[in-house]
Amino acid sequence: KKVSSAFVVYFDAISKVRNNLEELQHGSGFCPPLHAQTHTHKHCLTTVVCMIAGKKLRLFHFLFEMLEDPGMAHCVSWVSASVGVFRFSARHKERVAELWGQRKGNRMPMTYQKMSRALRNYAHSGEIIKVKKKLTYQFSVWHLQRNCAFLRNSFTFLIHFCN
Repeated sequence: KKVSSAFVVYFDAISKVRNNLEELQHGSGFCPPLHAQTHTHKHCLTTVVCMIAGKKLRLFHFLFEMLEDPGMAHCVSWVSASVGVFRFSARHKERVAELWGQRKGNRMPMTYQKMSRALRNYAHSGEIIKVKKKLTYQFSVWHLQRNCAFLRNSFTFLIHFCN
């Protein structure tokens, strides 16, 4: 099979995930907790799957990845993961926006103000809902479950693609 150069860059990350794939595939309900080594490569895998599938990475996928990363808890964290409620840190919300802009490949720096406009647009579609508390949002349950399924299927797809 012909493999794109972007995929080759992440091949090492994929091979490191193989040991934890079983846990991800058989998780029930919301996403199971991920081992630290698996988590460090999850954003690479999601990006690669989106590139292979020809889809743009969406903000709600990015936020979900950030929320699952313990190293980003100072910027964005779960208030109640079971119902999909999360909050941005007042001190570090701009950092999340900067990282989102970099992931998208923007030439101009992303600001929290611009990113929050995108979050308000998600509210129109029902994907992410603004909670009546400062800097607090909620994934719709349907989208939260779909996000987990997307990540589990990404791992499955990539493992089959590599073999």
